[in-house]
Amino acid sequence: MVSCRRFAQVYSSDDEEDSLAKMLSQGQNSRRPKETMEGKMRKRKKVSLNEESDGEEEETERKRKKDDEETPPKELDPDDAKPVGEPVKVTGRGTHYGQFEYGGNRYKLKDSVLLHPEDNSLEPYVAIVKDITKRQDGSMMILVQWFYRQEDAKKKDGGKWVVNDTRERFYSFHRDEVPAESVMQRCVVNFVPAHKQLPSGGGFIVRKVYDTVDKKLWKLTDKDYEVAKQREFDLFVDKSLARLGDLPDLETEEDVEKAKRFSGKVKKPHVDLRKDKDVFPISSEYHSILDKFDSLTDNSHRNECLAKLLEAVQSICFNAGDEANDESFLWPDAAVSPVCALELAINVSYASDYSKYNQRIRTLAFNLKNTALLAKRLLSGELEPEKISNMSPTELKVGLTNEETEKNEPDDAERMQMTDVRCSRCSHIKVGLRDIVQAGHRDRYQLECIECGNSWYTSRDE
Repeated sequence: MVSCRRFAQVYSSDDEEDSLAKMLSQGQNSRRPKETMEGKMRKRKKVSLNEESDGEEEETERKRKKDDEETPPKELDPDDAKPVGEPVKVTGRGTHYGQFEYGGNRYKLKDSVLLHPEDNSLEPYVAIVKDITKRQDGSMMILVQWFYRQEDAKKKDGGKWVVNDTRERFYSFHRDEVPAESVMQRCVVNFVPAHKQLPSGGGFIVRKVYDTVDKKLWKLTDKDYEVAKQREFDLFVDKSLARLGDLPDLETEEDVEKAKRFSGKVKKPHVDLRKDKDVFPISSEYHSILDKFDSLTDNSHRNECLAKLLEAVQSICFNAGDEANDESFLWPDAAVSPVCALELAINVSYASDYSKYNQRIRTLAFNLKNTALLAKRLLSGELEPEKISNMSPTELKVGLTNEETEKNEPDDAERMQMTDVRCSRCSHIKVGLRDIVQAGHRDRYQLECIECGNSWYTSRDE
């Protein structure tokens, strides 16, 4: 049985707001806002990973409450996070909302997000937004539930946990309140059961839960969690599998170990998307266009990728004053918004893997430039950006999804040459020639009944 102390620091009821502060720092590492960084366009707040002794926790909480009471309302910066919509409720901690806006992006409850670390050399923290609060001094704070990295999840004996993938994170019930301005962007977190193979796409992966009190790891499928928490895991897994599709089961443990020993694949180290690499040099022309439409991001590498995609669709557009046809789009007005939406969809899916993000940008830029149908369907809105970002190379090449291709293809009855043979199972004379197999000096024929699906082999004479 899991110790009842395991999740003692978590309050599942929204009515226990006044006791939240103790939960935020009890029995584990505490991420606190530490410093701010002024940028040209907006202010980013970072969160740090500190440790506090048990004796200091109550004193720290008393000081925080006293500071909140004595601090007068601050003068808000136009680039600060702002609440969106009507308040959900009002408590002693402030006014609670379902959404907030920051940096031109909107975030809501239950979103998985990346958070700025205290050191730019570290990877971003990953967390789920659990509460959004506007304090009495006007500042926006969010309550987040953390996903632990391998290096953050400490063992009692001081060792390290083993992970099989750089994307893997450990779910936890550790929550903290951090400034809303520490959010970088949304991200994708997939909860994968232990018996399923890992997905090949982007996004982080969760297979285990980190107990911050006993410093242990537990499987998602363990049955000794509280009922509400087990229901929460089941919901996460169901949503992930609905997004990823039916993942194949793992082979036997013996086969898995054998594959590990003989695998010649070398895992590529994780590369931070935030590092600016000169992969797609951005020209002044496209930079000016993106700037004019207020579509530049605060990441120079993403801006380079936006320019690459924008360049790829330019050939199907016409300039103002030029003669146009029904299938042309005005440059750049009709191109900027769809291209930005496409890049955002790719970034959401592959933000945790820099190399896969770059490869996907290259693939899409190549196909948009060489497949006019694909580019036209993007700009016209006929294909959603999220759909295009997940299309296979074959689908991108023709500009059609597999479902659309199959719909346009003739059915089996039209493709097969029909015969006058009677099916031995259903007795219908709806048998077609599926294939001819070379067998020595004589051919064998594969026949298939269109009526019942029965398939068999026979000689020419028969």
